[in-house]
Amino acid sequence: MHRDVIQMSNFAQVWICSEHAVGALKGRFQSLKGLHTQINSEQGLAIETVRSCLIVHNLILEVEQVPDDIVE
Repeated sequence: MHRDVIQMSNFAQVWICSEHAVGALKGRFQSLKGLHTQINSEQGLAIETVRSCLIVHNLILEVEQVPDDIVE
C-alpha cells in the first residue's frame, strides 16, 4: 500500500506541473483558452495548434534570456 501512495503522490506532482504549464501557455496564447477538447489522434488541428504555441513560447523564452546589449 505504501508503494501505491508514493506512486499517487508522484502522479499528483506531475499532474500539477502539467496544469501549471498549460495555464502558462493559455495565459500567453488566448487562442488556447477556447480549446476545450480532449486531444487524441483524430484532432490533428488541436495538436498542431498546441505544438505551434509551444514552439513560439520556447522561442520567446530564448529571446527574453538574451542580454539587452546584444539585441540592440
